[in-house]
Amino acid sequence: MYIFLVVYFAILFYLIYIEKKQSFDVIWEYCFAIVTLLYISALWLPQWYTWIMPFVILAVVKYHKPLKLYFVQIAFFSFYILGWGNSLGAGLFSPINPIFNDFQGMNEIISSIYPYNKLLGIFYSLFIVISVGLVYLTFKNSICTQNLVYGQNNEIMPSEFSLIIPVLILFSLLLSAIILGGGSYIGLVQDKVNQPVGEISGIPTVGQTFISQHANLNAIEINMATYMRTNTHDVIFHLRSSPNSTVNIVTIRVNAAKIADNKYHRFSFPPITDSENISYYFFIESPNSAPGNAITIRHCTKDVYKAGSAYKNHEPMEGDLSFRRYRKSDMSNVASYFLHRMQQDMLFFIFYFLLLGTIVYLILKLHLDIRMLKK
Repeated sequence: MYIFLVVYFAILFYLIYIEKKQSFDVIWEYCFAIVTLLYISALWLPQWYTWIMPFVILAVVKYHKPLKLYFVQIAFFSFYILGWGNSLGAGLFSPINPIFNDFQGMNEIISSIYPYNKLLGIFYSLFIVISVGLVYLTFKNSICTQNLVYGQNNEIMPSEFSLIIPVLILFSLLLSAIILGGGSYIGLVQDKVNQPVGEISGIPTVGQTFISQHANLNAIEINMATYMRTNTHDVIFHLRSSPNSTVNIVTIRVNAAKIADNKYHRFSFPPITDSENISYYFFIESPNSAPGNAITIRHCTKDVYKAGSAYKNHEPMEGDLSFRRYRKSDMSNVASYFLHRMQQDMLFFIFYFLLLGTIVYLILKLHLDIRMLKK
């Protein structure tokens, strides 16, 4: 994120102070391009769409031609949010009646016919193509409009600086890969929740089994809550090979005052090099805590994570905890993982490379359009 912010301010500085293009019509279009490229290249949540919505509306209202693409984009976006299950479906009406929480999500219905995740990859790629197409049409119509109204030599006429945006963004992505190559990569997300497990105090423990699909497991994030208060006793994180084991692979102690409410708390540890396809069990305890001064963990009462289960006092309980699993990686791991994923889902990567080809084509075509209008 921070790299995109640096690129964003660098482009604004270049536009305003070097190119002397201080017109709102120019600045918002470049902002549209930058925010869209950030949006389509990051691991995003559905609500992030509100970031680019004002720019899309401006483009549609001003130039009209992107209207059809906008409707297609909304259709693809609507399919994407189905992957969030009932929480963005009938579950929205649960304040009226809790029975709506029990409705089956559309993603579950679709998965009974065809693997939803594979279909989602295709639709997400098409969504990105449409988003890039909207930016392209906005710049193309802007160039044509300004050329007709102001003439070719007007100061707000777009320059070949348009090419700097994708170059800087691609450079920032490469820089991110290098910087994060030695960092932690998220490998599993179980974000579905519908209630807390209750206060964790005294003897009781709460945990979860899971499978580490990759080597170098180095962090677990647990979705925790504080009941909107400051708790004061230590919370102890344990990582073991199974609920039956008494040997701690990792033990981490943290004071509850450092745990934020309704947020993931990360427990980091040295990478476990031989963790690939190995089952583990983590649990939380807080023996000195007492009711009214204890944290909890958010979980889902349904079995949403098939490779593991939630545990209470080292015995299986209904549902799964909300947690994330991380692994340490370097550039060689990134390349090998990319090739591995490519072999697993070739259909997705066909659409992925078609997407890259489309982006390159639109960038080159926009560049040629600018040169032609300047002649």
